[in-house]
Order: sequence, then C-alpha cells, then structure tokens
Amino acid sequence: MSDTCEFCGTALTGGPGKGRPRKYCGDACRQAAHRRRVHGDPPAQATAPAPAEAMASEARPAPRTQAPRPAAHGTTAGDELLIEISKDIQDGARDLARLLPSSDGEEPLRRIAQLHEQLDSLTAAVVGRARYRRLTWSTVSSILRISEDTARHRYTERYIVRRLARFNRSERALTSLAGL
Repeated sequence: MSDTCEFCGTALTGGPGKGRPRKYCGDACRQAAHRRRVHGDPPAQATAPAPAEAMASEARPAPRTQAPRPAAHGTTAGDELLIEISKDIQDGARDLARLLPSSDGEEPLRRIAQLHEQLDSLTAAVVGRARYRRLTWSTVSSILRISEDTARHRYTERYIVRRLARFNRSERALTSLAGL
C-alpha cells in the first residue's frame, strides 16, 4: 500500500496497525474521492481538500447553502460608498508612499492609522454585502482568518452601518445592508 493519500498525495501519518491499510489522509479526502467516483468529477488539484495542518492557514470557500441574491443593475448608494472608500484608500496609500522617503516623524504613522480605519470600514462593508448575498459565516471567517464567532459578533448590521456612516459623504445615508 502507498504511504501517500490517494486523493491529495500528502503523506499518511501513523504506521502499519491492525486492520485495513489507510488510503486517504482523512474523511475530507475519502469523501472527495467518493464524490469523484460517483459523479465522475475530473481530477483537479484545486478541488483537493487541504491537509489538516494546512487547513487552518488556508482560506477555502465553503459551499453555499442557498442561491445568491441577484445583483441589482445600476449603482446603489452602497456601491458609491464602497467606491468612494476604495478611492480614498488608494489616494492615502499613494500619499504615504510619497511621504515615507522624506519623513521620519509622526505623520507616516498617522497616515497608516487612517488607512487602517478605512480598510476596516471597507472590510465591514464587503462582509455586510457578502452576508446579504447569503455567503456563510464559515466562509467569511476562513477568508478573514478569524473564528466564526468573532466574525458573527464583530460584523453585525449595526456595526457595519455605523462604520460606513463615518465615511459617507453623499446625501443618501445607508440604513441597512440591503443598500450594499
């Protein structure tokens, strides 16, 4: 028998013991191999599940439980706000790049703190949009590399709307995630 997983190719842990020799490194690979056999899915490295050690460090999307809501045509107040924050971040990064070679003082640190706040707001808005479009908390938390509980408690609708209100310069105020 091989010392590597028949599905993903990682080394199998544990030596020869009682019973049937192992073919797969874990349940995820065993199930994926079964799905491939039953459904005839073509073998691809991208569909192979990550080994247990790497799973914590890699973000892999979880399957959706429901179909996503279709995006509305045209730009909404939420779209305009996201574009505005993104452009502010770009401008701030350019200013910081110009400022860094000539400044040793507090100003670069202040600019970085401002960019950090803008990125946090943009992250909150994109999480709100993803959740409104029915992306699971599991997927959001794995992408952001935080626990599901942290994601669920940090990115509440109230928090997201409050963060975005700081950067909203348009006449239309965002009152719910439906506007994203």
